[in-house]
Amino acid sequence: MSDRLDHLLETNRKQMNFNACNGCTSCSLRCADDVPATLSEWIAIQTHISSLTGTEKATLSSIIAQNKQMDLGDDVYVGMCRFFDMNSHSCSIYNVRPLMCRLMGYLEWMPCPIGKVVDTLDTTSARALLREYSSVERRTLAEWADSCDLPSDGGCQERAVYL
Repeated sequence: MSDRLDHLLETNRKQMNFNACNGCTSCSLRCADDVPATLSEWIAIQTHISSLTGTEKATLSSIIAQNKQMDLGDDVYVGMCRFFDMNSHSCSIYNVRPLMCRLMGYLEWMPCPIGKVVDTLDTTSARALLREYSSVERRTLAEWADSCDLPSDGGCQERAVYL
């Protein structure tokens, strides 16, 4: 990642109160598939998965294998993120979720659905962060899964930086 992106991540991180939504699942309908992630975000996810116990990996595998179609009614279905647990309506990689997931509730145009996050990021700073983030290669989580597996794969090496 670029030094500018690192700086913008740190600047915005300081503005965020992560305690407001820790463990909350009220925005879970926003956990749709095709979540964008950078290579460093994908590596952090894979590193996290590598650190899980055998039982935890088995649980995660069962979560990934779930039918990810959420029925919204009236024959409207939404595909959910591969790491979204359809039973608990929670994120199975919450601590290493991609930036776009971390920003839910903290951007004025993606507000917290129950008003728990009251202080959104400064719009100018958030836009600068998103502009810089968009300049870095991003793929969906499914695309990363198809292209590289664990960080030991020589094609998937990069430093991980997170909010």
